[in-house]
Amino acid sequence: MLPFAVVGFCVLFLVGSVLWFKPSKRDQKLARMRQEALISGYKVRQQTVPDLSIDGRINKQEESQYFYCYPITEVRKQTCIVLRTTGESGIYLPDGWTWASTNRASEADLLWLQNHLPKLKDAVTGLELGADYSGVSWNESDESLLPYILETAKSLPSP
Repeated sequence: MLPFAVVGFCVLFLVGSVLWFKPSKRDQKLARMRQEALISGYKVRQQTVPDLSIDGRINKQEESQYFYCYPITEVRKQTCIVLRTTGESGIYLPDGWTWASTNRASEADLLWLQNHLPKLKDAVTGLELGADYSGVSWNESDESLLPYILETAKSLPSP
């Protein structure tokens, strides 16, 4: 009886180990979306940003977000990241948006942000105007929004 129990335990252990390494359905969906963005010529980059939830603001925590970035040909001199927030809005930004750091947008980029941030879908959680790319971060919950996200990244202002 004991040898059967040991063999059964070993089999369960092996099956559990294999299933533990198998990606979840959510991980598979994220991989599919990110791969589609890469195939379309975008870059997907992970960026650490301030956690703007109530707890995150109080405890000065950070979180990782994935930005879907569209490459631009000209180099932007002033780079910035704006994030959606439930707290206090950033200076010169519409309600619900704040600066991720002390970096601010150029005057032309700021005008674009002021006009377009209120029109973005709720799934968009951040925009990054990098030196050689424009990126959009979103909650990645609805796969059908991927074309909208890619188009938004492409439509962000160029220098």
